[in-house]
Parts: sequence; C-alpha cells; structure tokens
Amino acid sequence: MGKIFIFVIIISFLIIPFSFIKAESGDLIFSERDEISKAQLADIFKDKILWIGYKSPSRTTLNIFDTTKKTNIQIDLDENIYRASIYEDKIVYTKLDENTMKSTINFYNISTKEKREIASYYNDNDGAHIYGNYIVWEDETTGNRKLYLYDIVSDNTSIITEITGANSGEPAIYGKNIVWDDGDMWIYNIETKSKSRVSSPSLDNMHSSLDIYENMIIGDGMKEYGKSGMDLFVFNMGSNVEKQVADSGMDCISGFDIYEDKVVWVLSGHCSYDQKADQVYLYDLSAEKEYKLTSYESSGVSIETVFISNSLIVWRDEGSGSIYYIGYQIDGQLDDMGNKNIDVNLSKRLAGKLLLQVEDKGRIWYVGHEKNNRYEVTFANALPLFQKLALGISNVDLNKIIIHPDSVSDRNDRDNDGFSDRSEVVNGYNPDISSDPNNRGNDKVTMDSNLANRLKGKLLLQVADKGRIWYVDFEGKRWEVIWKNLLDLFRRLSLGITNEDLNKIGVGEL
Repeated sequence: MGKIFIFVIIISFLIIPFSFIKAESGDLIFSERDEISKAQLADIFKDKILWIGYKSPSRTTLNIFDTTKKTNIQIDLDENIYRASIYEDKIVYTKLDENTMKSTINFYNISTKEKREIASYYNDNDGAHIYGNYIVWEDETTGNRKLYLYDIVSDNTSIITEITGANSGEPAIYGKNIVWDDGDMWIYNIETKSKSRVSSPSLDNMHSSLDIYENMIIGDGMKEYGKSGMDLFVFNMGSNVEKQVADSGMDCISGFDIYEDKVVWVLSGHCSYDQKADQVYLYDLSAEKEYKLTSYESSGVSIETVFISNSLIVWRDEGSGSIYYIGYQIDGQLDDMGNKNIDVNLSKRLAGKLLLQVEDKGRIWYVGHEKNNRYEVTFANALPLFQKLALGISNVDLNKIIIHPDSVSDRNDRDNDGFSDRSEVVNGYNPDISSDPNNRGNDKVTMDSNLANRLKGKLLLQVADKGRIWYVDFEGKRWEVIWKNLLDLFRRLSLGITNEDLNKIGVGEL
C-alpha cells in the first residue's frame, strides 16, 4: 500500500463570502456563487464537498472542502480515484489500476486513516454509495448484474438480489432502506432483510435512476407512457402520493437530488426551446414553488451533476471543469417570539449544540433540533425545557450508547458489583447493570454507532428509569444531567458564541 498524505489547506481562490441575495419570489434567498477550480465533483455531506483533484494523468487526490470554514482537507492515497461517496468521516471510492485495467471499490476512514478494499471487478460500475455503516453498489463481474451490500462493522459483503431489468441505474441508500431500478422500482430494508416492489404511476413508466430521502423516492418518469417526455417526480411512500416537480416536456432532466423538502435538478439546454445552456433549478415541496438558480448564456455550459444537503447546493460545469456552490435559507423566517431574519444556515449548523454567551455573563443556551431555535438553560426553566425537548428512549436503546467516562465517578458503584462506575465505563461495561456470575458479559456494552450518531446533540429522557435525563455529545457519548451538575456540565460542553452570532438564532418558547 502506498503512503497516505493528509493536508489541511486554505483554499485561496475561493474569495466570495456567503452573502445572501434575495430570490424573485422572496420565500428563499440564495448566496452568491462560489467556485472550486478544475475539480471533479464526487459528493456532499452536510456543509462539506467531496471532490477529486488531479495530481497527474494517472493519480488523483480526495479532497473535503468545508464551505463554512473555507478550509480543505486533501487526502493523497497515491491512486487513480474516479468515483467517491461520503458519510460523516467515512468515504467509499472506486479506483482504477491502469496496468491491469482492474477497478476496485475501497473504504477509507478519515478519522482513523484505515483503508480497505471491499470489492474488485473488471467491469466498470455506476459507483458505490454509503450511508452510516453500509455501502451499496451494482456489478456484473460474476455474470448477471447483482446488487451488493457491504457492512463496514462486520466486514461482510452480501448479495441483495440479481438485477434483470434493462433500465438498471445506480442504487441509492438512506437509513436502512435501499432503492434501485430493475425495470420496476424496488426497496430493500437492511434490518428486516425484506425486498418489495414500490408502485408509483409515473415512475412506473420508464425511469433511468432513483434517489431516496427518508420516505420519499425521487426519479424521472413519464406521466403518460409514450405520450410525454421524461419528467421529474417525487413519491411519498408514507402517504402513497406522487408529486410532479419538473415538467420538461422532453427528455431534459440530466441530474437531480433531494434533501428534506427541497429538490434540485439540471435541465439540459440541448432540448429546451427557451434556454441555450444547462440550468440548475430548485423546487420547494412545502411551498410548491420553483426557483431557477443559474442563468448561463453560453451553449458550452454542460452541468453533469447536482447535489443538495444542509442548505448547500453544489454542481459542476463540465465545460469549465469547475465546481460551483451556493447556500440558501428562508427569507424573513420567524422564531417563536416573532423575530425576523433568522440565519437558518447558522441555526441548522448549531442544532443540538450548547452555547456559552461569552459577552453576557456566561449564559447558557441549547439549540433544539425541530425548529433550530435556542432556549436558555437555567435552574428555573430546566424542567419545562427537558419536558419539551427531551426525546424518550428505552433502556435497551440507551444502553447502546457509550457513557462518557467523565460523566461517572470513581467513588460510586451504582450496581453494587464491586467495581466503580468509572472503571466499568472505561472498560466497556454498563455501570447500571450488575454482572451476573451465571451469564458473564451481560453488562458489556454493545455499541450502536448508527444510533449514537443519529442522537448526537439530543436530550434523552430515560422513560423506564425515573425519567433520568441524558445529553449525547458530538462524539456520540452520553452524559447524565442531574440538578447538581446541570450548569457546570453544560458550561463544560458548550461552545462560546458572540452576541452578534447568537442573535441570528431564533428564540424558542417553552
């Protein structure tokens, strides 16, 4: 294996700040466009862009650009990487060996620098995708095309199904669900290991690719088979309702993505009567409004892909070879107290954080997840705050989240088994469960990293144990919150913030 080099650099050519300009409708406002020159767009996760840089004709680098901090992490694996996908600190990528013309799918952990090959094949594929600890891809090396699933934790690869349809595209994954096209739409649940067909009137009529976000599937299909071109539809599996979000009239949709209630897509200029170049559009499902995000005039503009995540929209112009990105937020959004002009992007980034108001006596605030509003934490309002914001959790699920060692004491032995709470936590045991001589290891913690990641920044209410309150920090470890340690603990875990930035976050009402 070649040497791995990681560099953190400031991107000097990105000089335009995230200042927002008003859209014509006034419901959403968009930032001015920023650029990463001469780069291949791979994926985005939250506020970070994963892109591939060119080191030499046969060598590329992986790069992670933070659009908030304007910094770039470069990962040089000394390989020819041409596809990649990212989730938190995990990357799956495809590389090519020019000598054997053999491609392999590989996993890389940014935090631990662990690298492993998970699949090798001779036929090119559409790319692998990652969510949580799972990676999915299609390949036909062994004959018929098959859909594969790789579990990062168990280091196990399994075949989900054989693909027989003619219109097979890339599989997509969100949470525990995988969707793919096999002539029909199919969904696979990783937990139940069940496969089922999904029926959506327009998407049933010839679609080339699909994507998924929560319970919504997006894809291009025909409203009337043989009578119209390929348009863009969102199908809500919960309500069983289909929504058309783009009407091109012809086969003009060349790329799309979905995040929360926002859909972005590329409308190709080669088949549109009223535009010369490819353009990027956004559709707000909640407001039922469409926005045109670009106004390219040159016919040489060719946009190959577009992504949306966490108030960030990214696309690449194949003509210039550059990546462009913009931010968006709701204009004049009101908080619970009726205050306007909240910075939605800042509020989202700080959701789940404890904030220390350094310019006003060290007041402590917690930013909730539902509306991203802030709530002051005091002894007087602690009870109503926890009642409103804490998420109920069972003992079974709570015990899958590691306790932070500093949250327990060497002097206490809650389960009376002769070992201090801290020593048990440090060694991977649960201090609330007594060791059973007839069932050794019953108190060993079986960590669920996916659960811990989903609950980062959340307040938890232990419903089966006297309503104990826990806070999950952004390392995925939990701290018990009691009356005695409330303010001291929250100060310790808080992030300092100025009055100016704090006032950009809405105030919630208890």
